[in-house]
Amino acid sequence: MDPVIHKKDGLVPHFTFCPRCGDSGAIEMFNAEDYVTTCPSCTVVNYGAGLEGVCNCGAALSEGRTRRLEFDERVPSPALCVRCQELSNREAEVVSQGGVFFRCSECGRGGALLPESGLLIRDKIDLEKFGAKEDGTYPDCGVEFTQCDQHGPFPGER
Repeated sequence: MDPVIHKKDGLVPHFTFCPRCGDSGAIEMFNAEDYVTTCPSCTVVNYGAGLEGVCNCGAALSEGRTRRLEFDERVPSPALCVRCQELSNREAEVVSQGGVFFRCSECGRGGALLPESGLLIRDKIDLEKFGAKEDGTYPDCGVEFTQCDQHGPFPGER
């Protein structure tokens, strides 16, 4: 489907940012009439989806909160920046070796716990689902901490 080009403003460039770290990204082109809609079901924010779009969860965006995309508004990039993608790949490798993805609801940080810690967590959950596979790798597994003192300081912090 071809974009409908605004008669006066045409396509409008918007700077993007990495959805993980917030660093500046590339330039995305949006129609001057594009909208930002919050899904009524899963609360994901959809950029440029239009008033009649459908969210990835299947909900109709026409039922969500909608506003026009501001002329100079930065928008999240559809992909991670190079640094965050490399970090994400390293975390996935740690998890495949027995580590565990984690996120902290208090500080918002996340990452992967090393296998030594991850295996302790995996032992407390359903090993049928999250134990080692026949090839010696582990399926994705994650935990959410509610307080920072549960995950402790990060390397270089005190």
